[in-house]
Amino acid sequence: MKNKIKSLIFSKTHYYPWIVLLIGTVFSAFMYQSALTKQKESTLNKYQNRAKIYAKDIEAEFSRSYFQISSVANLFASSNWVSYAEFTAFVTRVFREFPEGRRISNIIRIPAEQLNEVISQFREDPTPQYRDFTIFDYTNKKQVFPATEVDGHYVVLSYTFPQISDNSFIGRNILRSSPIGPLIFPVIENQKPLISDFSKPIEGITTEPFILYVHPILPKETNNLATVDTSGLIVSSQYISSLFKQNTNDSEAVSFSFLLKDKSNNVFHYPQKKLLNAQDINLPKISFTFPIQLVNNHFELIISPIDQNLDSPNRLLFALFIAGILLTLALTFITYSLLSIHSNLTKEVARKTFELVKQKNQLISKNQQLAVAVEEAKVSENAKTEFLANMSHEIRTPLNGVIGLTDLLKQTELDNQQREYLGKLTFSGKHLLTVINDILDFSKIDSGNITLEQKAFSIYSVIDNLKVSFDEQAKAKGISFNIQIVGEFYPDLIGDVFRINQILINLCGNAFKFTETGSVNVNISMNTAANSDREVEVQFEVVDTGVGIDDTDINSLFTKFSQADTSTTRKYGGTGLGLAISQKLCHSMGGDIKVTSRKNKGSIFKASINLRLNKNVLVSIGKHDYIPGNVDILVVDDNPIALEVLSDFFIKIGVRPIAVLTAEEGLLALQNKNYDIKVLVTDWTMPIMDGASFLKAVKQLELISPPKIIIISAYETSIIENTKVQLNVDYVLSKPCPSDKLFNTIEQCINQIDSLDPPSDQGVDLTKVHVLVVEDNEINQVVISHLLVDKGAKVTIAHHGREAVDLLNQPNDFDIILMDIHMPEMDGIQATKIIRAHENPKISQLPIIALSANVLEKEVASYLAVGMNAHSGKPVNIDALLTTMGPLLP
Repeated sequence: MKNKIKSLIFSKTHYYPWIVLLIGTVFSAFMYQSALTKQKESTLNKYQNRAKIYAKDIEAEFSRSYFQISSVANLFASSNWVSYAEFTAFVTRVFREFPEGRRISNIIRIPAEQLNEVISQFREDPTPQYRDFTIFDYTNKKQVFPATEVDGHYVVLSYTFPQISDNSFIGRNILRSSPIGPLIFPVIENQKPLISDFSKPIEGITTEPFILYVHPILPKETNNLATVDTSGLIVSSQYISSLFKQNTNDSEAVSFSFLLKDKSNNVFHYPQKKLLNAQDINLPKISFTFPIQLVNNHFELIISPIDQNLDSPNRLLFALFIAGILLTLALTFITYSLLSIHSNLTKEVARKTFELVKQKNQLISKNQQLAVAVEEAKVSENAKTEFLANMSHEIRTPLNGVIGLTDLLKQTELDNQQREYLGKLTFSGKHLLTVINDILDFSKIDSGNITLEQKAFSIYSVIDNLKVSFDEQAKAKGISFNIQIVGEFYPDLIGDVFRINQILINLCGNAFKFTETGSVNVNISMNTAANSDREVEVQFEVVDTGVGIDDTDINSLFTKFSQADTSTTRKYGGTGLGLAISQKLCHSMGGDIKVTSRKNKGSIFKASINLRLNKNVLVSIGKHDYIPGNVDILVVDDNPIALEVLSDFFIKIGVRPIAVLTAEEGLLALQNKNYDIKVLVTDWTMPIMDGASFLKAVKQLELISPPKIIIISAYETSIIENTKVQLNVDYVLSKPCPSDKLFNTIEQCINQIDSLDPPSDQGVDLTKVHVLVVEDNEINQVVISHLLVDKGAKVTIAHHGREAVDLLNQPNDFDIILMDIHMPEMDGIQATKIIRAHENPKISQLPIIALSANVLEKEVASYLAVGMNAHSGKPVNIDALLTTMGPLLP
């Protein structure tokens, strides 16, 4: 069937080029016509969108003009008397650039009985034109008569801007019969502003059609609005064209005509600047109408494109049509050529297919060989891992006894020589432990089994860790040790802080090892990534004045188990793994380590790693209520990102944030009497003055109403907790902080609710804690028992897992179990499974900590998988063990 179809297809190939030509021509013509239609639709949409923008701008100009007039009216309404100088000064402030043809005047409404008093007050105005101020009636025949009352008042033109040279303008009394009377008297009576219909140019006064704004002046002193009498008016004229000039001055405006119609069907045409009659206007087929409602008047803005045919000749479309025809001809030729060589290609494909089948068989054979090689590599890797685990266990177990017993001996009475020997013994034991850890780390990194954590941390915690690790060593050697942040740096980051500390301790450790005089300096800087606003490159530059390295030896620095030369190995010691591990860790974090050095001058090691900025200062959880009262909250954080996030959150919940970047600015804000700060939210780690120093300074201010204090930081909260009481800190929150927790904390502070945070632990108290230690090594039994008893614990020893199970089946009051893994009769894994399956919940739920010399992640994970709660390695570090035990104790 398949062959019949192929035969049918290729039996009449001489028709195919003509079919291609016909289809190509029809398709090109269709696409050309479709493109023209779309182009017209696009042009119409473009005109409509542009018209909407013009309409909004013109309406905004209308509103702005009205607002300016109402502002001047408010000036008179809020003052007993406004001088001409004050009037002109205010007008020039409101109108930064006074428009052409614009005039603004004040009309004062004077009760008849107060006429003389008001005239005297005008004459006291220092402006020369008011020296002989008087009021008068003015007729259309330009005749002046004594002023006439209207409803017991005189309605007098008092001020105008710009100044006018006509002496018959200022002081003119306006009557109902005056040309402007029909406009202003209704405003006086109904006390509502008015915008007039369009007016024709007034010969000798205006050159273009204009509109009038009339706004009443209502005194604000009285409490009874029903009895308020209109004290005056603000009247302003404006050329209608000025509404368009400022908003249609771009190059596209010439493509449109504008018609503005008032409620009386007067029509103003722009750019002709003429008034037309609505009946004489024939609207074009394509026009866009926009209503504008202002005060008492309703306007219609009609915008029409000049190009009513939407003709926008596009030569490119016609060129594409011709190109389509030419392409059709080319495809016709190609079709003919392809068909002519089809038979040759068929033969070539058959030959190639045979070769591919042959290559496929070869690839299958190679893949089978590769699978065998991969399996052998897995077996080798497993053997290597098992060897490292056994080696670690076999060395750590006696090493635990050596270090533990040495520490116990130090607590006895010793002479100086004995204490010196024990110190050297402890140093040697810990050095051996470092060698083991280096080998394990390198093995994990080399095999790709290392997993990098992505947790929030502060760069200041890294700095503090370095200071704690090396300050005493620097003092002992008499060399300077400085750490500084260079340039702009965002302190809140996300990454594996443990591995970062490991890199820096290796680099600084080497610097101190090879430096006898001078200094060791650490410079920390940050470069932002060009293609991301969250990725940054952090560089740590360790500079020493030590022995330096020859250029020929630099290339071997990062080779495992290698140092600069053999004499260095003998003089300074070390495994030669530290730099190799550090470099691989940098590589795993997207960075590298580079070194420059001069013999006998010193070295510079520059480690770069890629980290992410911790912008998640807050984790949004649910919606929050609104806190009433517009409470002032002072926010202090040197990280501008964190400061912006916190400020936005506080604004959303209804409080007023006072945001500052430094502690010094925070102290000034606390002393500012314009603020009533109820809550202080501050970071802990800041340059120049850190959180602790800042809070001490706040305490010294002895404020009458000190604010509640909240610390929110990526720094280790346990360290902050230790100073909580001394610094009057109410709450300690860590970044990122759930938004609902921060909201509740702020609410408690504002409502003067005492802190609900539990008192900080000063250490794990083992008093009355009964510990079951399951350990087969007698030396380890002695060491662990002594360490725990010194902390107040009661200790019971089981020599293997079966004995531990038997003890648990008897009446007991055990609180926690420390379980070794490798033991005779019954190991720790089997014992844990039996304990977790115990029918008594009190027994089955006892916390179990694996206490083993196996520290590989794979091994530790297997202990947790059978039901153990945690793991603590050997040799036993009592501080680390207590930290592990703390959360599990009742």
